[in-house]
Amino acid sequence: MLPQSTFEEDVEACQKLGFGLGISEAKLGEGRDDALRALMQASGVRAAVSVPAVIGPLKDAWRGGPDDPAERVARVCDGIDRLAAFDPASILIVTGAKALYPVFEARRIVVEGLAQIADVAGAHGLTVGVEVLRDETNGALYNDLPRMFELLDDAGPDNLAVVFDVWHLWDAPGVLEQLAAYAPRISAVQLCDWRSETRWSGDRALPGDGIADIPAILRALETNGFTGVYDLEVFSDLSKPGSIWEHDGLDEVLTKSWDGFARAWEEADLS
Repeated sequence: MLPQSTFEEDVEACQKLGFGLGISEAKLGEGRDDALRALMQASGVRAAVSVPAVIGPLKDAWRGGPDDPAERVARVCDGIDRLAAFDPASILIVTGAKALYPVFEARRIVVEGLAQIADVAGAHGLTVGVEVLRDETNGALYNDLPRMFELLDDAGPDNLAVVFDVWHLWDAPGVLEQLAAYAPRISAVQLCDWRSETRWSGDRALPGDGIADIPAILRALETNGFTGVYDLEVFSDLSKPGSIWEHDGLDEVLTKSWDGFARAWEEADLS
């Protein structure tokens, strides 16, 4: 999912490097699904971790969509139905923020919503990965792996998994031990890195260019049953000095990201 480029440019860049492409429903536009699906099929580029336009049961300050949780869940399900035609590796959602409700009520809404969302995804043979975010106040019901897995267990369907984002959780207490314990239940790992002087939540570094211990993260996952996909997600505001887009285009950013991941893989001794 690449915000600065067109869908066609994304497919071309991913085809050159042999990458899959995460699809954002919001980027599909209207009336182009058949043509874009045919483009991907012709290119051999597979849909990777893909995201509906409405991304979770609860609203938060960053993402749009209706306020009403029931309407939001229905929109998430509609998005999954649409994305399923692209045969993605998995679907990514978030819980949304708990600020508008008492915690127990927010949790009930999310548990019921996740069960409904998972049932719709399951009808397409898809896994739903719930991303764990740093910001428990404004973006997520929980900001740690153990409580998120407890939430998924309460929701019930076995096609519910977790998305681990390096930027959000690289420095969480006990993260390597938790990754080892939960590796088989993680559907995707979102790759980026933590800038030593991070200026805001969208100020991220390419894999290997920051201070997160990515080799240790890879080792914890790969030696304990992780079978999901690695998904590049690097937010970097072009309006700020030092943006990754300041001097590099799409091909350069993707190539540097692959090189950083390959170095981390080698350092983790996973060959």
